[in-house]
Amino acid sequence: MKKSTLENKVKKFIDLKHLISNEQPIIVGVSGGADSVALLHILHRLGHQCIVAHCNFQLRGEESDRDEQFTQKLAEDLNLTFRVIHFSTLSYAHDNTISIEMAARELRYNWFEELRCHYNAGYIAVGHHADDSIETMLMNLTRGSGLKGLRGIQPTKGFIIRPLLITDRKEIITYLADNQLSYITDSTNLDTDFTRNKIRHQLVPLLLSINPSFNLTIRDTINALNESYEFQYNQLELLTKKLVITENNRILIEILPFLKLPNSRFVLSELLTRFQFNYSQAADIYSSLTRISGKLFYSETHQLVKDRTHLIISPLQNTFHSLDVSLDIKSFQREADYQLSVNPQIAHLDADTLHFPLSVRNWQAVYFFYPLVINKIKKISDFLTDIKLDRVSKNDVKVVTQQ
Repeated sequence: MKKSTLENKVKKFIDLKHLISNEQPIIVGVSGGADSVALLHILHRLGHQCIVAHCNFQLRGEESDRDEQFTQKLAEDLNLTFRVIHFSTLSYAHDNTISIEMAARELRYNWFEELRCHYNAGYIAVGHHADDSIETMLMNLTRGSGLKGLRGIQPTKGFIIRPLLITDRKEIITYLADNQLSYITDSTNLDTDFTRNKIRHQLVPLLLSINPSFNLTIRDTINALNESYEFQYNQLELLTKKLVITENNRILIEILPFLKLPNSRFVLSELLTRFQFNYSQAADIYSSLTRISGKLFYSETHQLVKDRTHLIISPLQNTFHSLDVSLDIKSFQREADYQLSVNPQIAHLDADTLHFPLSVRNWQAVYFFYPLVINKIKKISDFLTDIKLDRVSKNDVKVVTQQ
């Protein structure tokens, strides 16, 4: 069968972006809408082994069941494996305190990944196209975004590929008509209560009335922003190698050399996005660099401490975890010529003053001990400060206590 213009266009895009590099099966997410139907037919006609995956989110009653039946028949007509799953999307959204859109996204992609592993598939193909990328860019722009968020949708993300980003909705509809391929329409796509639909049906037409070539010019802009981001990313990698130290699962950034960088605030913002800190948090962190040490900042995945000389970033850990600690206790009679060990791993205690059992626990501000060298009470907190232990390391310190 002779390939159509769009099929050739998609084939060239796949090769250019190295989207598919093996002959493993491809999980194709198919809703029954125009985009996913076109994606499935194009990949199938290009000779790829496709597995059709359909999600019934049970949000639109009979219409959801109609979509499932349509997609199943489509897979059967093409003699392709069909898999379907039914989600309790509303319950999932409620239980996780997220929007219905986010719930559907999480459920969909988690299941696609399960299928990919089950079938030893190489990729998960979804039907996003150039117009979707424009809408995403505009959504991020209205919310506030750095350069990364203005690049639109990327062709790949992990095992996910988007072969239709080279085309737009108009060309997809023409392809379906030329090939007499039917598809169905999701009624919620017209609901302007959803932000994306409001951008699609209200904002984009307004921009097109100002500039009829808006879609083409904004696609060129997105391409330019992607190139700028790649350049910026490479430069940031070079700076990271010079200024960032990885030590015991922590990231250390020395403050004084960092402040001497041109555009240091921008560099810090971009660097911190890797650890899920947003731009507002990055601005607060930057403002703290010349202030008193000890301030803590948290992202969803990491904590950052502004210490005296460094920013210290470490992964968040569950406070309630078991301790893997062993103590080797030996007793002996002290001889007249006995010398105390200088090994920091050895503690000398007076057995007559110990009260068992001993416990290992996190230190607290009220804890104290009697160092032999000074023979007087010393608070644990003062001792940790004296040895210049940073706040993150202090949190890892354990103490042995007695009853």
